[in-house]
Amino acid sequence: MNEPTERPIDPTYEPPIPASELFPPARLKAERVQLALVQLPGWALSPDGLALVRIFALDTREAALALACLISEICRARGHEAALLLEGARLTATLSSPAAGGVTEADLEIARQLAFQG
Repeated sequence: MNEPTERPIDPTYEPPIPASELFPPARLKAERVQLALVQLPGWALSPDGLALVRIFALDTREAALALACLISEICRARGHEAALLLEGARLTATLSSPAAGGVTEADLEIARQLAFQG
């Protein structure tokens, strides 16, 4: 039988840089974001123009917490993050890409997935 052999650890090894760091996502122009928002009910551009924001008013705190978990999972699956603020039965979701300095296509795609009426 072939026994696995241990390889010595190379102290000079550096893992490859992820493509997302080499080529950060491109920030979308304000006009492109405004055009997309027409088809995203409930979503708005933050006052500073750097994020998409939506407030979900739900019936119970448990429903708002479940939605927060769903949004987190959708973002995680895409390698993204959302800022979520839970206040009772109200959930505020903020989508932005800090590496790009604002809203990217990835933010719009997640907003499209969350464009249901809530």
